[in-house]
Amino acid sequence: MKQLLIEAEQLGMMGSWELIHASGELLWSLGTHRVFGIAPTITPDYALFLSCVHPDERERVDQAYRSSVATGQAYDMRHRVVTPDGQLKVIQARATTSLDRQGKPLRSVGIVQDITALAETEQELARLAFTDPLTTLLNRQALMRELTRRCGDEPGEALALINLDLDGFQAFNDSFGVAAGDRLLVALAARLRDQLPADALIARLESDEFLVVIPAAFEQMASWVDSIQALVGALNADPLQQSLAPTASVGASHFPTHGHDPIALVQSANTALMEAKRRAKQGRCLYSAAISERIHQQLSLEADLQQAIKHQDFHLVFQAQVGRDGALLGAEVLLRWRHPQGHLVPPGVFIPLAEQSGQIAAITDWVLDAACAQVVQWQQKNLQVPRLAINLSAALLGVAHRQLDQVFLATLARYRLDPSAFELEITETALLQHLEVSRNQLIALLEAGFQLAIDDFGTGYASLLTLRVLPATTIKIDGSFVQRMQRDPVDLAIVRRSIQLIHDLGMVALAEGVENEQQQNALLEMGCDGFQGYLFQRPMPAEQFAEHLVALRSA
Repeated sequence: MKQLLIEAEQLGMMGSWELIHASGELLWSLGTHRVFGIAPTITPDYALFLSCVHPDERERVDQAYRSSVATGQAYDMRHRVVTPDGQLKVIQARATTSLDRQGKPLRSVGIVQDITALAETEQELARLAFTDPLTTLLNRQALMRELTRRCGDEPGEALALINLDLDGFQAFNDSFGVAAGDRLLVALAARLRDQLPADALIARLESDEFLVVIPAAFEQMASWVDSIQALVGALNADPLQQSLAPTASVGASHFPTHGHDPIALVQSANTALMEAKRRAKQGRCLYSAAISERIHQQLSLEADLQQAIKHQDFHLVFQAQVGRDGALLGAEVLLRWRHPQGHLVPPGVFIPLAEQSGQIAAITDWVLDAACAQVVQWQQKNLQVPRLAINLSAALLGVAHRQLDQVFLATLARYRLDPSAFELEITETALLQHLEVSRNQLIALLEAGFQLAIDDFGTGYASLLTLRVLPATTIKIDGSFVQRMQRDPVDLAIVRRSIQLIHDLGMVALAEGVENEQQQNALLEMGCDGFQGYLFQRPMPAEQFAEHLVALRSA
């Protein structure tokens, strides 16, 4: 039986011991000698045992043992030992003490087990659980754990939380491949680790998004944001050794200025990052309550817009477009939305929101459907309906898989209307954002029978080649130039040269924002073909515009 116990201890990498308190005799099994690396020929005592314990843990182990002897309570603890040959081990130690009726210790027995391999496995699993596998930085879980600890310290060191995201990372991946993108992220991680202070926390949250936590006063945040953006910009990102320096958008929050909750602080930094990305490439933003309030209002308005689309809480108005002789050439269809609280929401507010939230397609479909229905009503009243111009969003032009010509033709077919009765207006900026897709889609719309116009001309910096290859029939000169040309010779020259260029390209020039006769006369002198603005007509509801058509028929 004794031999069986010896073999069992050897297999379990464990040993047992017994201490008789009256005599002070300490007995170690062979397994215990093996665990501590002490030769069986050496007689053990408590001092020998304690000398084997790692110096950093010796006091803790001694206190646990003495407390157990004094109270009779068992102890179960993990600690490190150092063998005489310098080997570091992790052991699991368990012991209990029996007391007599007077509470004096009689006998202590215990076991020790070498769990070094288990501890190393647990440590590796913990490393994997709390480390980003690509960059070896902290992951989100590890960051939150450490941030919670730092924010909970008393009195608590001031911290800057800096959230950064690489600009155009997806385009970089598409151009050079995922492996090159990974190398860029690893290089960025190394630069941040090498250049930032040793007490900074650096984590990769996801993809190309990183979070840095640096001890800093609130007044130092802007400086740290600049420094981190500079670190990113100094990185040579191109695996082909070409000159390509990445940029980053950065948002930051501060502890304790912006709160004490680590989750809320990280969210605030991310909110600031989203605001920075909204502003521009390589944007930067320090969190403020006003940003959260604006986002809250935007989300609320987005929800209201979704309900407006569901319940079709929109209406159309129409603004006339006239020729050089004053005759009606057409009318632009403009969308209006009256909020449930009673006020009109400007199109400049809800249209960009619809584009960002992906709701613009549904709104455009509704506008075209409502415009077709209105044309049919006017026709049933024997009114001469002019060509209607409908605005086409840049967001729709960027969706290559949506066959706009087929979608629009299907709507017109339900009302038995011809595409030539409609002109689609596309802003110059929209064309530049998605030139190739835009060109293909616009050619398909032109071939389907729609007329096409470029809106807001002069504001998008389109090249002459862009104008040459796009199949537009009309170009609308932006009203801002028209309204300034009487007091600014530069704007006057821009309008004059624009009209000349439009005519040279064989297109029709239509000026927007015409508000007085002086502007009209100047445009007539320059040869402008058409006009739109308050001088001729303000946007009208359908019923009022119908009265205008009746008046034209009677004239």
